[in-house]
Amino acid sequence: MFVTVKASGWRRNKDRERTVGFVDLEEAEVVQGRASSYPFDKPTVELGPIGTTITWNRQLSLQGDYAVSVELDEETIGQLFKWKFGDEITPATLEQLGVHLSAECLRTAVSNMTLRELVGLIAP
Repeated sequence: MFVTVKASGWRRNKDRERTVGFVDLEEAEVVQGRASSYPFDKPTVELGPIGTTITWNRQLSLQGDYAVSVELDEETIGQLFKWKFGDEITPATLEQLGVHLSAECLRTAVSNMTLRELVGLIAP
């Protein structure tokens, strides 16, 4: 699970792209809210009420104007989601994010349930 930071040249540095750092989130300290410190050798993931922040320290010497971008792979996005919302998707989480389960997902979930579990869904 890596976060890759790329810098693309701007103005006189145009067309120069290079990876200026990457960080392994497997080593990250995950905290709710703001971290009290940011160690130089270890990333920190802060799970705040508004968003998630990944912080780490790295010495950079780019000298010029660069656009910096962060690249997250799907595994990393999935792990960030789990850290933020937990391992189970609740109706509240779906509503908060403005997403819904697909009909296929619902069919799969229902087809794996016993009759007793299905009755339990509709019984008060």
